[in-house]
Order: sequence, then structure tokens, then C-alpha cells
Amino acid sequence: VLLEYVYSPVDTMIRIGGEYPDSLPSHYLVFALAKDREMGMIDLGDASEIDSLVAEARRLIYDAEERVYSPAAPYLEERLQEVTGELHRRLIVPVDSFLAGVSTLLIAPDGMLNLLPFEILATANETYLIEQYLISYVSSGRDIRGFDSRSVADGEALIVGDPDYNHSRTASPSPDQDNPSLFASADVAAEEREAASRTRGGRDRFTPLQYSREESQAIASSLRQTNRLTVREWYGADAGEGNLKGMTDPPYILHLSTHGYFTAADLMAGLSGAYNPLLRSGLGLAGANSPPPPALDSMASDDGLLTALEVSGLNLQGTALVTLSACESGVGAPSAGEGVFGLQRAFLHAGAQSLVMSLWRVPDRETAELMKRFYELWLGGMSRAEALRASALEILRKSRQEKTHGHPLFWGGFVLIGNPH
Repeated sequence: VLLEYVYSPVDTMIRIGGEYPDSLPSHYLVFALAKDREMGMIDLGDASEIDSLVAEARRLIYDAEERVYSPAAPYLEERLQEVTGELHRRLIVPVDSFLAGVSTLLIAPDGMLNLLPFEILATANETYLIEQYLISYVSSGRDIRGFDSRSVADGEALIVGDPDYNHSRTASPSPDQDNPSLFASADVAAEEREAASRTRGGRDRFTPLQYSREESQAIASSLRQTNRLTVREWYGADAGEGNLKGMTDPPYILHLSTHGYFTAADLMAGLSGAYNPLLRSGLGLAGANSPPPPALDSMASDDGLLTALEVSGLNLQGTALVTLSACESGVGAPSAGEGVFGLQRAFLHAGAQSLVMSLWRVPDRETAELMKRFYELWLGGMSRAEALRASALEILRKSRQEKTHGHPLFWGGFVLIGNPH
């Protein structure tokens, strides 16, 4: 079943006294389309109420980061389930008539729903939606038409991980005049760094990811064992922005294991890029902690921060899968009717057919476990969506066994958008 959610700024379902009042609350609508059935449209009610529940669920997840390893963890999960259970009642229960006998949901979210993994919705029988359905995401239902028609890149996998954030770069040469950089402004370079710093509460340093290289090397080994792919690995100083921008041929798989960041608009007050979501999210790469070399005053070609705007200019035409094993990689600025502007939209614009990304800060160890298992299962014959679901379920079950709770912080942050096959 395709569930396409639409943020409607004008209430299209209700007339009051035969005329529209001066102001009406915005609503969410959902269009449900199942094979061999007529499409249905359902009004889900006041959008502000649903958005408040999404914001509360995300707040509870972030608040649980430091206490999820404590005896309070089962209570934290129970409190979160109260909120996600209400979201289930508002977002899924109204389309129950379309879900009889269905095992797969393809969801096109809108507005704040872009920041909600539907997998974590708590059902009435005290399970999570991921335990009932295989779920993947698209920007729009129209995307389904292109799933089987696009060509793919040659069989190369590029693994980028464990960047040396403290690497001191040398000045990069100016680009050819025939291929001018879109990022040739010192102001843009300064705003990239200021945005990343404000995101981290004023801290100017990315910290090393303990499991990043182990995760990346295990994935590279798994990919090599298929004998179908040539594998390249970039670590340390090689895991840099300049190398990615310099790619001439798109890889079949691009795996990025690093820090992601997203800067809320109110934190960018005073910067000219405050209203450009593609400058407010990005990835930290080699040299992100080091001051840019003098030449970058005139050419911001490699300052260690790969913004979503720069991602959109990468050559990923035909890349089958981009995996962003990075905190908050899927977060961007929600825009009604336009999906999430940020790394998600940027990688799709660059040509990637599908992405795996996170919607919150996933603990490092669980991220490494999930990613290694995801590739093992996918390369073993599962679809991308099936492999991601099975990997998350394994961590959920392991958490219940070892920790006596299954808090979504550990397993629910990663989603698949695009072609699920």
C-alpha cells in the first residue's frame, strides 16, 4: 500500500455554515492506494496537533540518550510509546481498511512527518509497526514509476569512514575556468563553518567515531567477498571533501561513516544562508576541525564540511545506494509539499537511487552492528528494505533480551528512501 501524506494549509474537507471562516487550521490528509483497489483520501485532522506529537516523540528520544542505559530505560520507552501510540492512532488506524492482508507500506511523508520513522509507532498490542510491516519511503508516489527504469553505475563500492577531523589541509588549486566552482565565495566557506559550530552548541570540534573504521572495514570485506564489486576505501586524511567532489565516475555503492549535522534556522540568525536549508546540513570530513588554508579565502573548495548544497553537485548518476552512517543525516528543513531539504534531497538530486540515513543520533556501537548486518543481508539476497528491517529487528530483539527494553533510540533511527529493491 502506498500512503501519501499531504500537509494541507487549507481545510478541504469542512465547510462551516456553508462558508469558509476567515481562518481554518491546516490539516494532514492521506491518500491510500493499494493494488486492485480504488484510491482513498482521508482527512487526519489538525496538522498542528500531529506536528506537536512528532516534536514530542523526537524530544523524548533525545532526552533518553544519557538515561537509556540506566534502570529508568523501560520507563523511558513506555513514555515514548504513549506518544507514538497516539501517532499510530492518528496516522495509521484511519487507513486500516486498506491494510488487510498487506505486508509492505510505501510511505510518502510531508511536513514534520519527514522527521518521523513510522517504524517506531507503537501499536495497540504493544508491538512496533516495524514488527508488522516492511516500510520504506519515497519523496512522492510518482517516484515508484522510476524504480525499474534507471540505469546503474559500474560495480564499484566506495567506502569513506573514520575521517581525520584534525587533518591540516594545504590550499587547493583553483578550478578550471571551464568548470567554475559554485562555492567560490569566502563568505560561503565561513558560513559553513559557523553553521556547523552553532549546531554543536558552539563547539568547534568533531570527535572521532570509535567504531567507524571497524564498521567500514567490515563492510568493505563483505563487499569484496561477493566478487562482483571493486572496493575502494578512504580513511583518515583521505576521507576528505575534495576527493568526493573530484569523483569522475559514480560508484555503485557509496558508504559514508562520519558525523552529520543540521542547524536549525533560529541558530543561523545573522547569516545570509539562514533560509537556505542546503547550507544548514552537511557532513564532517577530513580537516573539519582545522582552520581552512589561506587559499580558501578565495576558493572554498575543501574546508572539511560537505554541505547539502555541495552534495547536490556530486556525480552520483546511477549510484544504486548511498548509505549515510552518520548522526542526523536525514534531518533537514521540513517544507510542506517539498519533503526534507537537506542531505536527503541533495543525494537524490545528485542521482542516487536510494539512501539509508538516520533521523537522530544513533549510538555508535549499535550503528556499527546495524550497518554490518544490513550489508550482509542485502548481499545475501534480501532487498534493501528487507535487509534494513531485518537488521533493525535483530537489534530490537537483542535489546529486549539484554537490556529488558526495546527503546527505539537503538534501532529505529535509520530509514530507507527511494528504490527499496
